[in-house]
Amino acid sequence: MRTLIIPILLCCCLCGYSQELSFKQLTVKDGLPGAVVYQALQDKNGFIWFATNQGVSRFDGRTFTNYFREDGLPDNEIIKLYLDRHNNIWFISLLGIPSVYHNGTIIRFDHCTGVTNICEDRLTDSIVLVAEQNRGTQGFRGYYSAVNTPGRWQFIPHFKPDLWQQLRSWPILRASSTQKVSFYFSIFDTLHYSISVKDKSTEKRYLFKRYGYYHLPFSTNAFSSLTADKKGIVFHTPDSIYYCNAERIYPVISLHQLGLMPFRNDDLNSLYCENDSTLWVCTRNLGLLCIKNFLTSRFTLHSYFTSSSCTSIIKDEENGYWVTTHGEGVFHLPDMSFHTLSDMTVKNALCIRASGNNIITAGFADGSIIQVNTVNLSSRQVPNQTVRNNRILEIWPLANGRLLAGSDRSLQLLDKGMAEDLITTDVKAIHVQRDGTILLGTSRGMIQTKLKRGTDKVLISNRITSLTGLDGQYYWGTMHGVYTFSNGVVHYLGRKYPALAGIIHHLDIAPDTALWISTQQGVAILKDSVLTFIKKEQGLPSNTCKHVSFDKNTAWVSTNKGIAKIDYHWRKAGLAYTLSNITEDDGLATNEVNQTLPMGNYVWAATARGISYFPKSYISHSALHPMINISRIAAGNETLPVADTIVLGPKKNKLQIELSGISYRSGKQIHYEYRLKELDNNWNNITNNTIEFPALPFGRFTFEVRAVDRWREKSDSPKSIIIINDPPFWKTNGFLLCIYLLSFILTALGFYEVYRRVLQKREGEYYLKKRMHDLEVMALRAQMNPHFIFNCLTSIQYYLMQADVRNAHVYLHKFSILIRKILQHSTTSVISLKDELRILELYLELEELRLGRRMKYRVDVSDNIPQEDILIPAMIIQPYVENAVKHGIAPLEDRQGILNIKITRAGNYIECIIEDNGPGMPAPMQSDSSKEYGHVSLGTSITVNRINTINTLQKHQIVLQVTDKQTLDNAASGTIVHLLFPIKTH
Repeated sequence: MRTLIIPILLCCCLCGYSQELSFKQLTVKDGLPGAVVYQALQDKNGFIWFATNQGVSRFDGRTFTNYFREDGLPDNEIIKLYLDRHNNIWFISLLGIPSVYHNGTIIRFDHCTGVTNICEDRLTDSIVLVAEQNRGTQGFRGYYSAVNTPGRWQFIPHFKPDLWQQLRSWPILRASSTQKVSFYFSIFDTLHYSISVKDKSTEKRYLFKRYGYYHLPFSTNAFSSLTADKKGIVFHTPDSIYYCNAERIYPVISLHQLGLMPFRNDDLNSLYCENDSTLWVCTRNLGLLCIKNFLTSRFTLHSYFTSSSCTSIIKDEENGYWVTTHGEGVFHLPDMSFHTLSDMTVKNALCIRASGNNIITAGFADGSIIQVNTVNLSSRQVPNQTVRNNRILEIWPLANGRLLAGSDRSLQLLDKGMAEDLITTDVKAIHVQRDGTILLGTSRGMIQTKLKRGTDKVLISNRITSLTGLDGQYYWGTMHGVYTFSNGVVHYLGRKYPALAGIIHHLDIAPDTALWISTQQGVAILKDSVLTFIKKEQGLPSNTCKHVSFDKNTAWVSTNKGIAKIDYHWRKAGLAYTLSNITEDDGLATNEVNQTLPMGNYVWAATARGISYFPKSYISHSALHPMINISRIAAGNETLPVADTIVLGPKKNKLQIELSGISYRSGKQIHYEYRLKELDNNWNNITNNTIEFPALPFGRFTFEVRAVDRWREKSDSPKSIIIINDPPFWKTNGFLLCIYLLSFILTALGFYEVYRRVLQKREGEYYLKKRMHDLEVMALRAQMNPHFIFNCLTSIQYYLMQADVRNAHVYLHKFSILIRKILQHSTTSVISLKDELRILELYLELEELRLGRRMKYRVDVSDNIPQEDILIPAMIIQPYVENAVKHGIAPLEDRQGILNIKITRAGNYIECIIEDNGPGMPAPMQSDSSKEYGHVSLGTSITVNRINTINTLQKHQIVLQVTDKQTLDNAASGTIVHLLFPIKTH
């Protein structure tokens, strides 16, 4: 019984239906490398790949990227594709040499010859290449296998002679699912094949008929398809299609029932199991067959593209279908609910009207008029006075099946197969009043007529483009705007509404009496004297509107870029609406839509490629958020591998990034948003798929990009890459730091050199000045030493004159020692305190010898003064001691002269106090310690000059203070000399 039902169903299907699924055809003109397409698949990035007779093509919905032999393919004719779990695309060429697309490059395996099929063993994570070879006169069959390690495949051959006794019971893997269920085929005996279903823990084997054909396990055809649950397999033998899983195996349908010739290996090209109820069969001679509910006894059979040789079919992630053909390219079916009347696909339908129960009538650009039964889709051509290229511009149905048809040359009355010209003029619009009066819009103006010749009358002489009316009020469109006639008066609406002053394409009155005006600037809605305008900015696919039809509160606006579905209602504030567009990317035959007609459950569209229809309930929507890929990166003239991080440089500063946004239902209406986060966090919008950075600044940036589809849906997550644009070495921070350091060092060296030269000059001047001062000091000392010697010789002379030989001898002895000490330090500017005190004591001893009891002295030195280490200028203290003796002690006659010398430490100074009890200094002489009674003391004046000279050469000064005791205490007399020497050590 089942065998009889299927041919009947198939016959009914082929005879009863004249519609075809709406599709978009992709050919060589669109970018395919070849018209013969063997297979298609979609990878994990969303790209659709095509194997053709002229190379491999990758499609993103907008652009074809083609790969040929010069790109690495072993041959341009690629017959099979396979996608592995690592998203590598495997190719099998007609030569039998496999290759793989991995990380943007094609890798060939020339040592693997005779390969006919490829599959992946999910249980062992390996790639299996089924192959057949001829070695001399002996044939061999088997396979190559390799661990699926991307980029490091090492294939090992496994072959046996092509003899069924050798191949018997040898399981060959032909399919493996993501559920880790593998299917092995083998020859069981002369009458049976076997299939083994193997998972991690179990293995089941089933037998099925062999029919003497023993090469099925090594078949070159893609004879199987995994089921949607990935636990079963559908495969065909030379006579039947089978279903098998771990629990059972049974035949689904015979090839004879499908209308295919059994035991012909070339009639059935491929199988595709879409889900548990739908099986697609691609055939050479019967086109594309669809078996609904194929696992039940109530399955139905449908056929499509019956005149095409279909090689494969896939369903993409957006629920669209891709059918590959042998010679006709690829058919893309965005939605299975869109259909096109197959016998009208080459005709330009200009108008469409409902003309009875379930009957639509359409007029075409070639002059033909066709009526279609919307129930069984049967069609017939209405006889009329057809003249070549006499366009049918308007149709108006009358009672009893009669029609009025307006064309480029006349108004025709069509009745029961007869056609009569009522008026010979071009008729663009028709409106029939209730009394039967006919109003026509023509190039001559508005004409009034009846169904009899010779009753026409010109009412308006301006060119009319559209005409409509309601309840005695009429509207007509012209090249200059909209006019209305009411209560016997004509009003020009373009004066009140300037937006209605241009070219009017069509006028339509909605069920709520609102007037919808189709213009070149959008569609205008006039109701209760309020005008609302909807344009492309508000969501229309185009501003060029041609016609509006209505279904309750839904308006269908025909444009040159698709149909706008507007669901609307009126509020106090005006028109509220939601809008969605329907285009050829949804399934229309073309975007050029002239008129629409809602009827029954469908919307019928008169397009430039015939009549399309789709459900009223259809809402254009994004089935999947668009995917985003970076397909190519070029820096300078060099193409870089697409990676997460790219490194540029001075010679690669110009960056070009090519994008691929995947949204096949958006077609070319996809755009992109991108940003460089470190430069600008705002998203930039572009409509093309190439982003150029002509002069990218140096630094590290995060580039992010996302795709935006026609519904403004964005990619789930943006694609990002790190861009490192290294500056030239002379702009690196290290180099700049070195430059700054070098500049700083050179500047510092320059300043140092200037400073050094200034310092040298100053030091030269200083040393010269010091030398001059030293010479001056030496000269002063040279003056002082003779003065001291003169005083000593005077004392010796005194002893000699007194005939005191002993004292003269002692004096002369001490004097010689003193002179020796003075000569020892005559060349030095400083002397130790110890040596200075020794010289001072020798001098005082000499003076004590000279003065006798008239003089008494005492020298006290603090114990905390290291006399040998402390340095003071030579012969500074002695002149003041000498002055105290000569002018303070020597003149005393009434008392003994006392001289106290005390040396202590006062901070950083050595303090020397010389105190005598002499007569002191007369008041006129206190201002100058070098004078005494009008006599200039040569020793002290020289010493004062020495002190002044020394003070000019050092920071810390020698302090001299001479005080008369009488200024301190009137009861005492004498002089106190304070000397402060800065401490200097060796």
